[in-house]
Amino acid sequence: MRKLVCSLVAAAGLFAAPDALAQNFGQKGDLSISADRLFGLYLTNDVALSDGFLMALGIGPIVAFPYTTARLGVDYFVIDHLSVGGNLGIIFGDDNNSFGGDDDFTAFLIEPRVGYAVNISDKFGIWPRGGITFFDIDDFDGFALTLEAPFFFTPTDGFGLAFGPSFDIELAGDGDEGFVFGIVSTGVFGWL
Repeated sequence: MRKLVCSLVAAAGLFAAPDALAQNFGQKGDLSISADRLFGLYLTNDVALSDGFLMALGIGPIVAFPYTTARLGVDYFVIDHLSVGGNLGIIFGDDNNSFGGDDDFTAFLIEPRVGYAVNISDKFGIWPRGGITFFDIDDFDGFALTLEAPFFFTPTDGFGLAFGPSFDIELAGDGDEGFVFGIVSTGVFGWL
């Protein structure tokens, strides 16, 4: 009986220790590096010559750039839950007359943003973020208000998956002003 009790206590300690040592995402000093909008389902309205429903994987169709394209994100938690950071996206390609020509192009976007991560449990949470997205595609440029509310799942300490809605509304630019509503956008992130 004594061996059984000792074995159970030792097993409980092994299983409890990782949870006791685990850190919830979004603590002061956390640095998050992410790949955002890797896959998504979007509704668009008069944005960069695209209107309707589209599914984007990675870089997606250029006619919906910049809002549906994958991008690299970096965020730092200045206090518990409050993050400041941004996204950077770069695309090289052929515009196939989408923007008035048939030349190769380089496109980029930058989005400074602020967010607030809330842990619902030790593995799940929500991280609402907002910022302004600036983009430039050769002679086509503009900026938009960007809001997103991804839910996150952190199966292990230091790694997470994000999925949730996003909303980009153009404020000014060379093209028709419109919006892109991401029914769901997905991403991955890690933190130190």
